[in-house]
Amino acid sequence: ANTVRDYLLPRCHKLRHFTLDTLQRRKRYATMLHPIESLSNLKTLKLTNCSFDNIDECTMLIRNKPQLEVLRFQSARFNLSTNAQYGEFHQAIGKLHKLRELMVTGIFCSGIGGGPPCPLYPMFTELKELRYVRMGDVDDDCLEAMARHCPNLKQLYLQYCRKISMSGVLKVLAACPIEEVSISTEDQRFDDETDMENVCLAGSALTSLEIRVIPHPINPPYFVSSRVEKLQDIARCASNGRVSVKFI
Repeated sequence: ANTVRDYLLPRCHKLRHFTLDTLQRRKRYATMLHPIESLSNLKTLKLTNCSFDNIDECTMLIRNKPQLEVLRFQSARFNLSTNAQYGEFHQAIGKLHKLRELMVTGIFCSGIGGGPPCPLYPMFTELKELRYVRMGDVDDDCLEAMARHCPNLKQLYLQYCRKISMSGVLKVLAACPIEEVSISTEDQRFDDETDMENVCLAGSALTSLEIRVIPHPINPPYFVSSRVEKLQDIARCASNGRVSVKFI
């Protein structure tokens, strides 16, 4: 880690794009990434399989990055002492006004955050350039914020989002030029003909809808092939063949 840090230090002023996949999440990389904190002209930051001592280290990496267009935290691990720390992390993301691509997935927090949970939706109120979002723990308030403040959103991937409703999905589809939607769900809220039709009608730009069914330990959802074909036919008819639906 120190070798990489020493290599980065004299070259940081030239960096515009930084990608790191450590492949070993058990290691700590805050020391190595310390030079990244001062890069105000960075445009791309992609971190995969990185472990941090606490989430504040992640927050410091993305502060003062007014030029950042692509941010990915994938399969990151960190300690969390308070929920307020998690809120500060998302507040820092919300200040990246040029952000076009946002991925925060597979995050693992050790420890239990104290204090009231911080809502995620304020993060989206200033991200007007967003084109691509892949996140978990999104709720209806987040979808409403995207609908109001993200007029360029084209790709939306919602993973393990247990607090979204069909109403929230329809709202963001009607407001944004979304072309691709992928939703991970534990229930069968999309196993409804009217809902499927409404989704296709609300999303005038929608071309691809992917439903990923998460097995539930007690009452696992399932879609028999005949039912899948029926819903796919409804989507084709409602959209005049524009929307392709896939159940996984």
